[in-house]
Amino acid sequence: MAHHSGDPVPTGREAQVRRVRELVKEAAAGRGGSLLVDGEPGAGKTALLSLVVREAERLRCRVLTGAARELCPTPLGALLDCLEPHAPTDRIRRAALAAGTAPGGHPSVALRHVFRLIAQLCRGAPVVLVLDNLHGADEASLLVWRRLTETAGRRPLLLATAVRSAPGRPLARAGAALTDAGATRLTLPPLGLRDTARYAERVLGAPPGPGLLRLLGDAAGNPRHLGELLDALTADGAVRVTSDTVELARPAGPEAPGGPGGVPGVLGVPGDPFTRDTRGLPGDIPLRLPPALAASLTDRIGRLSAEARTALRIAALLDAPFTRRELAVCLDRAPDDPLPAVDEALAAGAMTADAPGEDEAPGEDEAPGERLRLSQEMLRGALRDSVPATLRAALHGRAARALAAVDAPARRVAAHLLAADPADDDWTLPWLLRHADELPGRHPRAAAELVERVLERIPATHPDRARLRFAALRGAYLLHHPDAAARARDAYDRTAHPAHRARLGALAVLALLQDGRPAHWVIDDILAATPPARRPVRTVRFLALRATLLCAGRRLDEARALADRVLDRALALRDPVAEGYARAVRAQILTHTGDLTGAFQESGHARDAARHRPWTQDLLLSQTLLGAHLLGTRDRDREGRALLGRARALAVRTGSPARRAWTHTVAARFHYRAGRWDEALDDLDRGRQPPAPWLPVPPLGLDAVILVGRDRRDAARARIAAARADLPAGADPAYLPLARALLAERDGDPDTALTLLAGALGTGPAGAPGARAAHRSARLPDTLRIALALGDTALARAAVDAAGTAAGSTPGEPGPHALAHRLRGLLDGDPGPLLAAADHYRHQGMRLCLARTEEDLAAVLARRGDSDGARDHLNHAVDLYQEFGAHWYTARADARLRSLGVRRGPRGTRGRPRTGWDALTPTELKVAFLVAEGRSNPEAAAELLLSPRTVQTHVSHILAKLGVRTRIDIGREAGRRRPPPGPTPGTPHSREPPHPRDTPTRTTGRPRDAPRTDDARAAP
Repeated sequence: MAHHSGDPVPTGREAQVRRVRELVKEAAAGRGGSLLVDGEPGAGKTALLSLVVREAERLRCRVLTGAARELCPTPLGALLDCLEPHAPTDRIRRAALAAGTAPGGHPSVALRHVFRLIAQLCRGAPVVLVLDNLHGADEASLLVWRRLTETAGRRPLLLATAVRSAPGRPLARAGAALTDAGATRLTLPPLGLRDTARYAERVLGAPPGPGLLRLLGDAAGNPRHLGELLDALTADGAVRVTSDTVELARPAGPEAPGGPGGVPGVLGVPGDPFTRDTRGLPGDIPLRLPPALAASLTDRIGRLSAEARTALRIAALLDAPFTRRELAVCLDRAPDDPLPAVDEALAAGAMTADAPGEDEAPGEDEAPGERLRLSQEMLRGALRDSVPATLRAALHGRAARALAAVDAPARRVAAHLLAADPADDDWTLPWLLRHADELPGRHPRAAAELVERVLERIPATHPDRARLRFAALRGAYLLHHPDAAARARDAYDRTAHPAHRARLGALAVLALLQDGRPAHWVIDDILAATPPARRPVRTVRFLALRATLLCAGRRLDEARALADRVLDRALALRDPVAEGYARAVRAQILTHTGDLTGAFQESGHARDAARHRPWTQDLLLSQTLLGAHLLGTRDRDREGRALLGRARALAVRTGSPARRAWTHTVAARFHYRAGRWDEALDDLDRGRQPPAPWLPVPPLGLDAVILVGRDRRDAARARIAAARADLPAGADPAYLPLARALLAERDGDPDTALTLLAGALGTGPAGAPGARAAHRSARLPDTLRIALALGDTALARAAVDAAGTAAGSTPGEPGPHALAHRLRGLLDGDPGPLLAAADHYRHQGMRLCLARTEEDLAAVLARRGDSDGARDHLNHAVDLYQEFGAHWYTARADARLRSLGVRRGPRGTRGRPRTGWDALTPTELKVAFLVAEGRSNPEAAAELLLSPRTVQTHVSHILAKLGVRTRIDIGREAGRRRPPPGPTPGTPHSREPPHPRDTPTRTTGRPRDAPRTDDARAAP
């Protein structure tokens, strides 16, 4: 196992390492400065300071190091510990101690001695002063450090220190004072999922598979915890390494034999109800942590008050996310009592409060801003494991009682009941009876298991036994238990009561349909025993189920005719259940026939009919997923992700693995186009497990497309072979032709690639007649790109015409029109349509499509002679490709533009930060200063000889990089950065200020009329 903390360039910290080396180099040249590194414990602060030391020693600087000690903050102690090996400090220590013991004393004499001593040290050689753990330093040391920071730029002195901080929380007082004094702040944020995968690949020698990556996500991007977790997994033999990937020895998930994940000693306890995460990542199961890692995590909260530690341990037992009200009740407080302990935990970063993101939705009981969770799933596991099992069960029982007493949502109470001692549930019968109708849809596992406990204790003659039995059967159906259909059918056969028999019959139909087995006989039996005139609502509901069965059996004409009749009768009877099922059938048929706009409208009506009715929550889930899918086919990804978030919340509440797998199948395409490729691969993996006959097949070939983009050709070949073997005759090949074509192109055979892609136009061997429009459209951009490269203008025009036809058939949809603009602009060499398409993709968060469009823009501008604009767009494209890990796309874009005379060059994206003022390109700097002068887009365009559309694109990039919203904000930031007045630009004595990446000073940018030096054609 590799040593994690000693990597020369830690994974995910490349930009910070570059900045550290720049600062040390400046200090060695006599230009000092101050560096402040902040991050949570384990983020790599000490490793970065160690890099400062190594670089300074390599450049022959005088290095002084030390670390503040929180337990003995003697006056100037932290600073003098750094100086002592290199200079006499006894006199200073005596003066500081004397001032500290005198009433009202101030160590002014000691401070003067310190400043004098440091000035003397700087005369001999550049000095690098490194102090770790600034948050533990005494006040006198902090004062000296701040004053040195204010003057460091005038000496050959580099100050480097680190302070503890929590993600998303304000910087501590000591750190804030240094940034105010001018220190360069380098924040070490948690590693993202992509960097987590890179870290694991660096340690294990191969990329992690989806299951392992889900598990590593529980470390919340903390490098130290990632390393310890990988060490534990490897030592336990819990991972298997192949030539292509590293995966858990058995798949992670609650279905694996031998308990969750099947990894003894590392993963959680089977059957734990507190394992659900509406975000999809990290994994489904809490960790049973190695002792060293658990101790590291619990030490993190050791500095908090006893009240905060108690609140965190109780919070670890709650189903995340939870609310303050729920936590207060479980702490034996009034629901609306203030909780200072929560505020303390939030400030320390041990707990987070967040509003739902764009692709997730809160439950009906969760208010925005009140969604609390522990900051790391592993911290939650460590705190849970620190509570003995018997005490934990008692706490769950007490929490269930307390929540039930304040009428908390049923699923919250039920989750605690599942984990409580079964012997202490005598009060649960009346509670279950009150919630028997809603509980299966909110927490089916509770309905299936808790009700079974009660049924074992109540007599067979209990008046509510049939109602409770039905709730248990509904829970088993939603959980997709193997015997759910058989149990429902058996209960139906043994029940004589007409109303109970009808309800069991409907459940039996749905369970049989879920298993892919015939169920018409149940409907016929019910309808034969139901007089339509006496039970019109029951009749129309079973006719709606019959239409559903006909649609599932591909008898579409019969299903459509019956659904139309059912809808008319349901509207007349005002029955939302029958209406919802009838509209769902119509939506499915319209989707199959290609009327996606009509399908989306019908699906929306079906969702409206099914909403807030316990019996139709499954219907609501299916139509919400269908709506999200249909939005995705029209490139309306922002709306689609929001709808998908609501579907995920519904699926998570069911607790059904199959229904959660369904949401992952739909989410994969959204994550792919958003550039979140690790999440997309994880979705595809989860969408395949567990298999169910009624689940839609994950998009074939999409994983191979991603693997080709990442230049993992062997893995892509294996996935393509598996997808071709799984493809039924005549079925939609989805992304499979695109994957095969991209692999052929990567292998150096563009002619074969173009032949495969010709099927997107229905003119080649890959053009199966049933291929869906969305998948055909996904192939058109590569068809056009390769056709132009090979000089096949006829096929290029055919691709553009196909996109135009698709856009013409959907006049109100911006997505197809964006694709048509994108292709037309590339064919005609016109940047205007490409910029319009880029605006759409940027707004929709479709970062892959945006990157591809930026690359096309670069090619078009290069052909028009605008090398500067081409380089900017190429840099933007490559920035995005590198975030995705699309190594081949990066190399392909570089080669494509190199053939047109454009290179990223030494000032390209390899050294530029992704956000902040320093991330602005030279052209963006010019635009920013013109915006600051109040210039409009047309005025700036005339000044820079660009089109107004291009200027608008630059303004959008500036807003995104600076994290601001308005042009006024750009002007304010540019005003802070504008260089001081000097000689008139263009005079013999004027010099253009360097780009912000090439200078350590705060002043960046240059006068707008200064000569350009970033253009490859500029004179030296």
